[in-house]
Parts: sequence; C-alpha cells; structure tokens
Amino acid sequence: METKWLLSKVPDDKSRFEIELEFVQMLSNPWYLNFLAQHKYFEDEAFLQYLEYMEYWREPEYVKFIIYPTCLHMLTLLKNPQFRNDISRADLSKQVNDEIYYEWLGKGLQQYGSADDATLSQPQQEEDEKKVDVKKENE
Repeated sequence: METKWLLSKVPDDKSRFEIELEFVQMLSNPWYLNFLAQHKYFEDEAFLQYLEYMEYWREPEYVKFIIYPTCLHMLTLLKNPQFRNDISRADLSKQVNDEIYYEWLGKGLQQYGSADDATLSQPQQEEDEKKVDVKKENE
C-alpha cells in the first residue's frame, strides 16, 4: 500500500495540518481502528511509519489543537503489535468503545453532578419550592 501519493496531493501546509489533525483524532474511535485492522493497514510498514510520524501531536505547540485526547493514548497502544491484531475483533472494539464512553460519562457526572441533578430544570425547581411554601402555609 503506497501512502506517499496522499501527502503529495495536499495543496498547502494548512490543509495538511487539518488532514493530519483529523486523522490523528480519528484514532480515538475504536471502530475506525477495527476497520483499519480488518483492511490490513497495520500490516503495511509505510502506514506504521506514518503512525510514528503522528507522534508530533504530543508536542505542546500541537497538542493544544487536540479535542479528543484519547487519540494519543490509542496512538501509544497502536505501537503494540498484539493490540493492532486484537483490535480487529469486534468484541474488543466494543469493549474499548464502552470503556471510553464510561470514562467520559464518569467525568461528566463528576463535573456536573448526578444525572438527576442535571435534568432538573430551573422552572421545575421553582415549582417544587412553591409547593413546599404552600405546604408550610397550610400547616
């Protein structure tokens, strides 16, 4: 599989930056990694060298553009031949996807409180407070 032709088609540095940023962040999707594994990309030495080249996204001047930091962890995992082989299995892809989701969910709950707290709207809170006040008046 020849990948050099892709880089030669990129018109300018800005476009190349955007393409590489999009690609590295796609690595945070276990189902995309599953696709790459099933289509034998991880057996292509040129592709593995491209993944090594993507390490520059860890540098402070570039990492600030990363929205999905999980992609950098996946980039590390992709250095392991066993992981590259195992991610071709749908059950492992689902497990990794679930772990990422629950990690994300846990951080959201820590930041915003429980799901019950987050769904209680301001008008609902005011209505509940009025009911408490009416109860107090009737006592």
